[in-house]
Amino acid sequence: MLSLVSLDSLPVPTKLAPANASPEAKVTGPTFVEQLQKARENNDQKKLKEVCQELESVLVYQMIRCMRATVPKTDFLGNSLALGIYEQMLDEKYAQEMAKTRTFGLAELLYAQLTKPAYNAGPGTLNRYGGKQA
Repeated sequence: MLSLVSLDSLPVPTKLAPANASPEAKVTGPTFVEQLQKARENNDQKKLKEVCQELESVLVYQMIRCMRATVPKTDFLGNSLALGIYEQMLDEKYAQEMAKTRTFGLAELLYAQLTKPAYNAGPGTLNRYGGKQA
């Protein structure tokens, strides 16, 4: 079943924790929203693009991880912890490279949406969702 995740709680880690780590260990570093707000407060377009690219990388990683879970496991390479860590690191690197090469274009779409004038009306104004902008 697909569950929706709030962007407020979505971490944009520089390193993903191992799959068998506790949920607390997986949240490393500031969340997407915190990084986004900091980039917008400082009017740092380069950082905003990086944050959008990191979010795309996390989403692509999740997609790759789910795809890998559908492949039946065999005993050909064994089923060791080291192999699991290697596959996770490989999937993470694939996702980072796919985000850098603009394979999906999610980062560009998100960046374009976040830099529209409606989102940059200034502090205290309402955004299109009815909430106050930071």
